Amino acid sequence: MTHLVESGRGKSRERPSPSRPTRPQPRSSFRFARWSDGGSSTIRQVRVQTFTLLEAGFDEYHRLDSTFLDLDGRPVDSERVDSVTLLDSEGARRTVSPAQWLPTTRIRVEDSALKRARLSYIPQQVVVGGVEISATPHPFVAKPGEHVDIGLEGTPLRLEAHDALLGLGTSSTLTLEFPDGRTESYKTKAGGLTLPLVPPGEFRIRATGALPAAAQFLAPVESAVRLTVVTYVDVVIIGALFSLGALWLVGLVRRRNRRSPGVAPAPLVSDFATRGPTPSLVVSGVSDGSTSKNGLRWPATAGSTPPLPLPR
Repeated sequence: MTHLVESGRGKSRERPSPSRPTRPQPRSSFRFARWSDGGSSTIRQVRVQTFTLLEAGFDEYHRLDSTFLDLDGRPVDSERVDSVTLLDSEGARRTVSPAQWLPTTRIRVEDSALKRARLSYIPQQVVVGGVEISATPHPFVAKPGEHVDIGLEGTPLRLEAHDALLGLGTSSTLTLEFPDGRTESYKTKAGGLTLPLVPPGEFRIRATGALPAAAQFLAPVESAVRLTVVTYVDVVIIGALFSLGALWLVGLVRRRNRRSPGVAPAPLVSDFATRGPTPSLVVSGVSDGSTSKNGLRWPATAGSTPPLPLPR
């Protein structure tokens, strides 16, 4: 088949490449289960000598089409779901991936005849991002075109480590202890770490650093869990600040010593008691109530005597 393609100046003929037909996705799958006489081999030889009734039974499968919801009803990214553990109506427990095919009917032999029994499932546990989360035990039946909502008893958890001195986000190794006693280690970057789902309960967390930090909290939490960590960068900055402060103090003391003149020591009390006060000259014609002798002035105080005259 050819098509006419309009161009700016005329028409040209273009032969398109043949398109491949889209293969529809199957809604159901069937697998051989057993023969009505009890055999289970897929290949067998049958000799018919008289009237014989022989039936082949097939189990029916449907793909699990499900959405996972946390405790707040928010959908969980199915790509973060590792596995789902289901308990079927026959008491068998199976662990499957979110998009795996599930048997919806089981072939049984009753009175030498095959009977089909429909299966139902109860979610028990879901592993999300490596964390085991209990599922809401609501039974369901996998049918073609039917969507199943699986509730999870967990909520997201945000973990952050911040620098104690600068208050900025920092990378660290966080060790998280779950309510059941199990511990997991996570390496965080400056932007923090978000766990897609954790179960409710009491958690303990530790962060590595120059001075390790620890905290305890209850999940679910409305905001991020933040740990203040003293990092090795903080230790270097604090050490540098202390060194600069010490150098500044030493320089300040040296500057003060250079600017201050020498100060004569004060006379001792013993010197004053033995030799008496230092005499002073008397200005002629000045009388201030002091006694004088031989041109020296002595302050007049009660019980005082003038000093001996100095030799000329």
